[in-house]
Amino acid sequence: MYYLDDASLYSIQNILNQINQNISYLASSGVSGVSMADLPTTTIRMAIAFVGILPILIAYPFFQKNFAKGITMGSVKG
Repeated sequence: MYYLDDASLYSIQNILNQINQNISYLASSGVSGVSMADLPTTTIRMAIAFVGILPILIAYPFFQKNFAKGITMGSVKG
């Protein structure tokens, strides 16, 4: 985020973090027009976290053999 000026180039984790920060800000400040009933609950926040983890869960089975091979090669000495 330090080097990117265009919001369309942010990673999914940065976008989800901004959503979570906006929810926290709205919940903590007394912004008029926003009731606490309109804010997402903990369930929605956990769904946001799952969306952030989803790409890793999809990619891991395809790269699992490479991770195991790299760990094995890194542990051999001599």
